[in-house]
Amino acid sequence: TTLFRSSGIRTIAIKFVESIIITLSPRTLDSDIPKRQENDISLDRIPKDHPYIKYDSLRDEGKSALEKLLKFMVHPAISSINLTTALGSLASIARQRPMFMSEVIQAYEALHANLPPTLAKSQVSSVRKNLKLHLLSVLKHPSSVEFQAQITTLLLDLGTQQTEIARNMPNLKEFRKRQREDNEQGQKKIKIETPLVEDDEDKDIETITAPAPKPSVPTVQTETDITAEFLQPLLTPENVANLVLISMVYLPDAMPASFQATYTPVESAGTEAQIKHLSRLMATQMTAAGIGPGVEQTKQVKEEEQKEEKVVKPEAVLIKRRLPSIVIQEGRDRKS
Repeated sequence: TTLFRSSGIRTIAIKFVESIIITLSPRTLDSDIPKRQENDISLDRIPKDHPYIKYDSLRDEGKSALEKLLKFMVHPAISSINLTTALGSLASIARQRPMFMSEVIQAYEALHANLPPTLAKSQVSSVRKNLKLHLLSVLKHPSSVEFQAQITTLLLDLGTQQTEIARNMPNLKEFRKRQREDNEQGQKKIKIETPLVEDDEDKDIETITAPAPKPSVPTVQTETDITAEFLQPLLTPENVANLVLISMVYLPDAMPASFQATYTPVESAGTEAQIKHLSRLMATQMTAAGIGPGVEQTKQVKEEEQKEEKVVKPEAVLIKRRLPSIVIQEGRDRKS
């Protein structure tokens, strides 16, 4: 059918976008590269001062492709086939390019809070199962340490047992050992490449064994992050109880089959991690609806930036050139 063909084409397109994002971003020491892709080209192989290939432009294209993939995944009319493919692509991107792990986890949170309404009961179960599997695969990565609270809470909501989560925790000892081996190999390579003739300049070169670590750049808060921070202290037992009582009026007479099939009891209710997770779920839904402090703050920042651009850009100034009186007089004499 036409629908199946279009879904198949979109599935191929999603995998193609995945390869673009991975190619147009640099590998790092903690990148988990599959063996069949070890010799693939990536942005770290291109010098930043290349005369023809613009490193920054390619990196921006990769980031733009990721943003488009994230927007496509939260589209309300996405099919279950495309959604499953997108979940796998994002997990692959997070493992191979850990610098994008924050965006991937936020996308998983948003999907968990707002599943597409067009999915059937069996499709919802399939998507939740795939989401659980991909979250476990991301959790195994060493760079998931700072996101463990978010991932663990999501997995518990999806019905994952604590023992299964514990089995998939990253092995940091093995990762640190591999990092040390990579650094040692890099230092040996530098020592081998240094010339044998010793003079003052060569001694200076030998002392520089490895570049100093770059200072961590503070991450920019998203609209969801701002709204979640605003909501978290407000989710007291009294406020939550009032929200539940108010929402009881809007409940249907019969329990929806999809809810009954996917509902899992909250094991860690009332804990700090669960409150934080609840605030992020609410913030995700509020941001999708275009409300909340995060949306308002982003609008204000954009308006201020537009005002600054208008002030910085000077209006076109008409420069009048004054001619000497001798030239003017000569012109008059010729006319006469």
